[in-house]
Amino acid sequence: MRVLMLGWEFPPKHIGGLGIASYELSKALSKKGVEIFFVLPGDPGKDYNFLKIISTYVEAVNSPLTPYAGTSMSLNFFNLPREVDNFALGVEKIAKRLIDEGIDLIHAHDWMTFKAGLLAREVLHVPLILHVHSTEIDRSGGNPNPYVYNIEKEGMEKADLVIAVSNFTKKRIVEYYGIPEEKIKVLYNAIEVPKKVKRKKFRSKVVLYLGRFTLQKGPDYFLKAAKKIIQKDPDVTFLMVGEGEMLGEMIEKACRLGITDKVFFTGRVPDVNEFYSIADVYVMPSVSEPFGLTALEALSNKVPVIISKQSGVSEVLSHCLKVDFWDVDDIANKILSVLKYSPLKKMLEENGFTEVKNFSWDKQADKCIEYYKEVIKKIKA
Repeated sequence: MRVLMLGWEFPPKHIGGLGIASYELSKALSKKGVEIFFVLPGDPGKDYNFLKIISTYVEAVNSPLTPYAGTSMSLNFFNLPREVDNFALGVEKIAKRLIDEGIDLIHAHDWMTFKAGLLAREVLHVPLILHVHSTEIDRSGGNPNPYVYNIEKEGMEKADLVIAVSNFTKKRIVEYYGIPEEKIKVLYNAIEVPKKVKRKKFRSKVVLYLGRFTLQKGPDYFLKAAKKIIQKDPDVTFLMVGEGEMLGEMIEKACRLGITDKVFFTGRVPDVNEFYSIADVYVMPSVSEPFGLTALEALSNKVPVIISKQSGVSEVLSHCLKVDFWDVDDIANKILSVLKYSPLKKMLEENGFTEVKNFSWDKQADKCIEYYKEVIKKIKA
């Protein structure tokens, strides 16, 4: 089977979970005999094939589109609608070149690739699958950019199949975009658990936030909880790892709360495992989280997790603590419980690590191939 796959994050160009998911899914599919032509915006002169994934060929369309374009930060640098159209035209050219290559379907990841996917389908006359890792409703906190929302809605209406990363996301697609339930399949993200987990000692107890600094991820609720915890246990360090449009605002908030001596902002880091290795607990207070791959990353590093009930990953995890993102008192109490009671911490570490081993990309690739075969059969019928 040959697949034209479209994305806008792929190592080494990635910031969030979509890039990791695109890479791991491509790798798992390739091992099962699926030949993938992966196209993303970037530098066409750069060799993206250094990753040496079997039967996966990565190519870039000349474009400045970056991960999480559409935010106020990226809009300052280029004309977003123009660049989305340019990327679509670039993909169309590649599709014309692939006409005789026997492409079986197109698999497009998230909104910036949807226009490109529709154009490529007109050229190749094969099924189009749109993979939704996050919606504009999630990213915007319920106040969507009409331009992005309309692309998402039109794309999902015209696609042959929509894949959502969770039932949480599937429900939002049905509710906010009017897409029929039967047109949407769920494919959870997964993780490859390391053979050896490194743990390190830190001078104090460590509570970790790791993610983009956006309204969607709830960093402000993390800081509010931190303030409450410090009042009860001053021997706690809070690490906030990542970047995003709210980073400056969160630094100011930490100053206003008077906790700058206990909260450290690292910005983007090359190796997140260094921070998991010293964390006593990982907190994901997302306001609206389509999945939440970082929760699996934390568990695979034997770190107990506290996750928002408003997340897709909460559907599939049992050995964790769950909170409503807005309930700062509950978040603080659960963090303190994990830090204070070593039997609880140990139970969450061991059972969580055992549970996360069930989340394999190999299994998800099998399910993805099933979806491929279903949509191809349906179109041919």
